[in-house]
Amino acid sequence: NILALDLYKKINFKKGIASAESYIGISYKNISDYSNALKHQQNCLNINLELKNMQEIAHSYANIAVVYQRLNNSNKAIEYLFKALKINEELKNKESILNNYTAIGDFYLNQKEIERAFEFYNKATVINLDVNNKEKSAALYANLGGMYLEIRDYKKAMEFLNRALKIDEEVKDKIGIAYDYGGIGATLLSMGKYNEGIEYIRKSEILAKEVGDLELQKNSYKSLYGTYQKMSKPDLALKYFQLFIAIKDSIEGEAKKEEIARQEVKLEYGIKSVADSVSLVNEKKLSEEKLKQEETKRYSLYVGLLLLILFAGFMFNRFKVTQRQNKIIENQKHIVEEKQKEIVDSLTYAKRLQDAILPPGEFVSKQFPENFILYLPKDIVAGDFYWMEQIDGFAFIAAADSTGHGVPGAMVSVVCSNALNRAVKEFNLRKPGEILDKTRELVLETFEKSTNDVKDGMDISLLCFDKSNNKLSWAGANNPLWYIDKGELKKIVANKQAIGKVDFPAPFTTHIIEKADKQSIFFLFTDGYADQFGGAKGKKFKYKQLEEILLVNNSKAMANQKDILLNTFNDWKGDLEQVDDVCIIGLKI
Repeated sequence: NILALDLYKKINFKKGIASAESYIGISYKNISDYSNALKHQQNCLNINLELKNMQEIAHSYANIAVVYQRLNNSNKAIEYLFKALKINEELKNKESILNNYTAIGDFYLNQKEIERAFEFYNKATVINLDVNNKEKSAALYANLGGMYLEIRDYKKAMEFLNRALKIDEEVKDKIGIAYDYGGIGATLLSMGKYNEGIEYIRKSEILAKEVGDLELQKNSYKSLYGTYQKMSKPDLALKYFQLFIAIKDSIEGEAKKEEIARQEVKLEYGIKSVADSVSLVNEKKLSEEKLKQEETKRYSLYVGLLLLILFAGFMFNRFKVTQRQNKIIENQKHIVEEKQKEIVDSLTYAKRLQDAILPPGEFVSKQFPENFILYLPKDIVAGDFYWMEQIDGFAFIAAADSTGHGVPGAMVSVVCSNALNRAVKEFNLRKPGEILDKTRELVLETFEKSTNDVKDGMDISLLCFDKSNNKLSWAGANNPLWYIDKGELKKIVANKQAIGKVDFPAPFTTHIIEKADKQSIFFLFTDGYADQFGGAKGKKFKYKQLEEILLVNNSKAMANQKDILLNTFNDWKGDLEQVDDVCIIGLKI
């Protein structure tokens, strides 16, 4: 575009000059050099005003509005957007009006003016019924998805973003697909579905690399950095923070490279001109002009040397800038490492506190001599926990899965564990169903103190052994009870509701289990084991495989069964990340 601009200027082709200025402005905008982007778009506008090309004037206004938006100058941005819209409405150019409505909707969405954004997106939707532009339909759906994400209507956000993705995949618009992935990922992250969200953000980042969209890459790295911080994964947070800083510096550096390229082109033209002049002088050699020729050569040499010195100075200055940037990155890395250490230290201490709510192994073995507990937190602290209490001849044991994992899950687990303790000790409840009813009541009572609408809670499988009459009873919230009796795996289905805020709460059912054979084994578990991705095709382990392992190995010692479960889990997972906390309890009664 730089060469094209120089060529158009030489032949004074004004339409070509305007077009080249616009493309150069867009290039600068894409690498975030907004000062140069604005300068070139203004040059384009001035020529179009001179030529009185109304369609191109409107186009220039729209391009200038985008630059002002990037510069956070909202007043100028909306001023130029409406200027563009006014011209296009006069020209009755529906395609351009559609683009203007969409851009104005985007503007108001960025300004958090949701009603105004709705107004212009709806106008754009009506125009698009006539235009029938599939790509624009996808963009509108994506924008509406972004708007619903902004107001935290995640269901609607996912609906519109998936519509956009479907169309973009049909028309094979890679940039559109990349942005759709990013929007879906951001929505899933906002919903607390970190693993699914990360998967979409990574897809977005891969496509952004492929199409060369540095801004989207930067946003992907920033999102991943923030998410891994929330998930208490300092190593990954640091990795993506460094990638974010590197691409941010790269974006800023591209503007400098463009300027160097311009200088190199001018230098090449200068050298060529000097060479042509020397050749002309040689052809017209006259003895009386020999002295003048020598002076010209010396002058050319001085000019060349001067240019070389100036260029060397310019490159040295760039080198010093790069050094300063590297130093900034090094300092930032040091800060992140310090913060990482603080986070890890805090989490390690939090783990000690959480471990205090878990029953000691000796206490479990005293009540249930033959047992194993496979407990694998995803992070340093966990949402899964196991609980046990012995009172008045009743032994209670449970495997529970609190909402979330990591720090949020651990906090919920403390609330839920305390509620279980109160249900059996303070309220003297002994039937598992009634214990879960009271636990739900206590958990809701705790969270209702918050001004926010907290819907956290837990899924649980709770078993009770009444030693006085040798009877078993059980109740579950979403998590079932499995037991193997005489070589057959039997299942008791849980109530399909969580311990927490639900739309239509019902009392939990207490199931009475007749005394099984002494060799019967009971299993209480959460969903983390079956949900783990892995194997040759990277799929979920699923409950069917878990059933088979438990059945095949039920005659082995409890410690051996635990080892088999652990080794199978690790082999299946391989190099993939653990997706959730894991808790499986096996015991004979």
